[in-house]
Amino acid sequence: MLVTALLSMWMSNTATAMIVMPIGLSVIRACCDPREAESAGAQPASGFAAAIVLGIAYAASIGGMGTPIGTPPNLIMSGYLRDHYGMDVSMLEWMRVAVPVLLLMLPATWGWLCFVSFRLSGSAASSTSAKCCARVSRNSGRSRRPSVASARSRRRRGLLGPAAAARGVDRPQGLDDAVIALAGALLLFLVPSGRQRHERLLDWHTAQHLPWDILLLFGGA
Repeated sequence: MLVTALLSMWMSNTATAMIVMPIGLSVIRACCDPREAESAGAQPASGFAAAIVLGIAYAASIGGMGTPIGTPPNLIMSGYLRDHYGMDVSMLEWMRVAVPVLLLMLPATWGWLCFVSFRLSGSAASSTSAKCCARVSRNSGRSRRPSVASARSRRRRGLLGPAAAARGVDRPQGLDDAVIALAGALLLFLVPSGRQRHERLLDWHTAQHLPWDILLLFGGA
């Protein structure tokens, strides 16, 4: 949660959650294998998994409050204060107020997840960590001795993968996310709104007054 909050202070909380969530899922998969728990006659540690997932989400939202660039609503708030109250809040002034709130909310959220909501015991957590470290060390020892056949197979896939993608085997050539997004945006200028004759869902006058700075900030995240 601390790493997630620190990252979210300098990038969008959505982007931070997307970066850290695969790491959290890997930790859950390594520490709480449901197949091993069922073979041992125990229940899978669903509380531990839920605490990690919720902790990442909460930490990303809490860390986003730490700086004006942590999340787009902070910039909206800063612009509102500047336009309506004449208050030009700098980065240092924002952090002077927001960082103490962050330092209070982050451990409080961690304590609530661990000891109130899911009631995770310290002994179970330490034993789970020991098992996870032992499993990782065993897997890393096995991975140091890859077979020649698997190495050749990976090399063959690495050589054939770009060639297959260049030929457009997996998807139609030229149909990527940008084309789909532009097609959806163009449809807004073509689909009738149904309120007045010859009125579309979006016209150029309305498009010119859209908050493009905020849209670019969200898209760039």
